[in-house]
Amino acid sequence: MKDRGGRIETVRVHLPIDRVNRDSSLSGTTMIEALKSDFIVNKVGGRFKLCTLIQRRLVQLMEGARPLVARDGRSDLELVIEEILQDKITLDFDATPFEVSQYV
Repeated sequence: MKDRGGRIETVRVHLPIDRVNRDSSLSGTTMIEALKSDFIVNKVGGRFKLCTLIQRRLVQLMEGARPLVARDGRSDLELVIEEILQDKITLDFDATPFEVSQYV
């Protein structure tokens, strides 16, 4: 982001997770730490696939899709991570753009 003087301003965001998954080793970590975890990266099949899945699901949520887990005051990003950890969503490479498979 740039401020009015044209200087680049760094914004750091720290998003705590109350619970990522009660049964996982990620409990009590920050959102950034959960995303860096090999557990979630391997679950999806790699960092690129994880990033793609998160981006596509965030677009769906911003366009009005219903979350597949309880919101409990969490941000959309936290919801997406929880949905991935609970195996509620996966990538479907045969689907049309911005389509994410949902298991209900």
